[in-house]
Amino acid sequence: MGKYYVLVILAVFFVIFLILILKKNKSISEFEKDKMSIYTDKWIGKRKIQEDSTELIKFSKYEVLGLIADGMGGYHDGKLAGQFAVDRFVDLYLSSDFKIEDMIKKINQEILSYSENIGIENKVGTTFLAGEILYNRLNFFSVGDSSIFLFKKNKLERLNIHQEKRGYLTNYLGYRDFTTVEAGEMFLEKGDIVLMCSDGLDKFLTTEEIESIMRRYKNKSSKKITEILLEALKEKKSRKQDNVSIIVIK
Repeated sequence: MGKYYVLVILAVFFVIFLILILKKNKSISEFEKDKMSIYTDKWIGKRKIQEDSTELIKFSKYEVLGLIADGMGGYHDGKLAGQFAVDRFVDLYLSSDFKIEDMIKKINQEILSYSENIGIENKVGTTFLAGEILYNRLNFFSVGDSSIFLFKKNKLERLNIHQEKRGYLTNYLGYRDFTTVEAGEMFLEKGDIVLMCSDGLDKFLTTEEIESIMRRYKNKSSKKITEILLEALKEKKSRKQDNVSIIVIK
């Protein structure tokens, strides 16, 4: 009799296990049916040099990595710092077992060592923003004042916090007093749009203006959304327009 109950209990657990597996596979397959639309572009604005560096890699139909590094204007080799941060991160991401936070900390130390060696410590710097989408999960990592937004159900929400005070960065790569990497994780749903940008976008367009554009063009391609955002900036005709980089993933 005891063996009978054991077999019944085992059978029940097995059925529950199968149901959970089927539900999980269903949700993943539904996510995979949707083609992921990605696009990136940049504009020099009114600056003489484009110091923003970006990378957008689609590893598969449900695995994407987006990077934005905004080299610090007025600092020596800001463009070099930004490009180095992006290239070095991609190299570490593809070839090492480091956690992403540790990759970013390593890049900070390498930039700092470079500036020390040429006698301009703390004078080579860049912000850094990474967005990683794996299936329906978004992971982001932020240092500085570039922004990552999530457009969900007609609402635009900034996911990271600007690491600045009174217009000055309090944290960046290449800084002796570098503190920490802001990190976040969340699950995405059908219809969600991820927007990554350097501060050349959200310092010159308000959150309300960006949200309005996203609402109007949410059913368009990532390329179209990016183009409209850049057009809106150009229509502002600001004399102080900074470099701007945009990544849209939907």
